[in-house]
Amino acid sequence: MGLEINFYGSIGRRKDPTASEKLFLRFSEACDYYNLGLVHIRRLAREADAIYHIYGAPPLIEREKLDQYIQEFRRS
Repeated sequence: MGLEINFYGSIGRRKDPTASEKLFLRFSEACDYYNLGLVHIRRLAREADAIYHIYGAPPLIEREKLDQYIQEFRRS
């Protein structure tokens, strides 16, 4: 990911085009992918039981599990 300057001159992060192809996302990638803040991503991932902790690595979010949870949340 790199930085980009939009038409209005503000600087933002470019979205990772391959995030939709990944099975597991880091929290920062999930924030960019879902366009939500870190607090909301953590809450949703915890409720969906989609957080995986691997020794020596940052926690990861299973994207498919979180997608299913968000779809169910939308229906109800």
